[in-house]
Amino acid sequence: MPLVFAYCAHASSTATKKRMKDMLALLGKFACVELEPRPLDTYPELLACMDKGEADVAWLPPISFILLERRKKVTPLVSHHRGGRAEFHSVLLVRTASKIHTIAGLKGARAAWVDKHSAAGYVLARIQLAALGLDPRTELASERFYGSHDAVVRAVVGEKADFCATYARLDRAGAPARGAWMDLPGAEAAVRVLATFGTIPSDVIATRADLDPETRSMVRQALIDAAFDVKGAMLVHDVFGVDEFRPWTDSGYTTLRRAMIRAAAEGLLEPGPISADTRTKPRG
Repeated sequence: MPLVFAYCAHASSTATKKRMKDMLALLGKFACVELEPRPLDTYPELLACMDKGEADVAWLPPISFILLERRKKVTPLVSHHRGGRAEFHSVLLVRTASKIHTIAGLKGARAAWVDKHSAAGYVLARIQLAALGLDPRTELASERFYGSHDAVVRAVVGEKADFCATYARLDRAGAPARGAWMDLPGAEAAVRVLATFGTIPSDVIATRADLDPETRSMVRQALIDAAFDVKGAMLVHDVFGVDEFRPWTDSGYTTLRRAMIRAAAEGLLEPGPISADTRTKPRG
């Protein structure tokens, strides 16, 4: 019986899903197991899938991993690494021509969020906005979830939102070296970074907690070995957007766990009552 590999594939193209199948075929060859993809539309669906034990392996964003870990549902295998680094950041983007130049300027703006389980696209941004004096529960004109990092960038470019939260990986000088807006035609010139928050630990590939240890070990090693194979290195980059996988460590997760607990206790992770309103006039 094949192992089911679950991942969030919101708006993924047919070509991207094909690359994932190729990736899983290669991993299966290395691990001597069969891996079957299970693409899901949203992070909550991914969370529910692993929570119910409907998949054996999953590509998990940090928030989903923390929630499943607390329920003792998953065991981490590897972390994503790019340029030798595992962490990334949350950034706020506005249109290049926008008159918004400060956090205070976001008061009365329309927010585009990725998903309630997105660390960079929702959770950390709301925590930091509140810390900087803007309460996202009461001081925004509207909030809307778009489901993916590409979608929130498009919402800002298309003037459906005044700002969005998304991810970025920074270079050694602290400048964005990779982000969702850089991969969308025309978007890089249409938006600018308003603020950078972080750091956030990288995504995790994990198995269900009760998967037998020998199989878990083989899948872990296959993931690590993939980056050292010519075809595998290309697939790791194309499918996961990283250079390699390394054995998972808890680095960065303790801070994020604590921040989540505090924010949840204060009600910061619940959007305001006007979250469906998209009629507010653009701010520029």
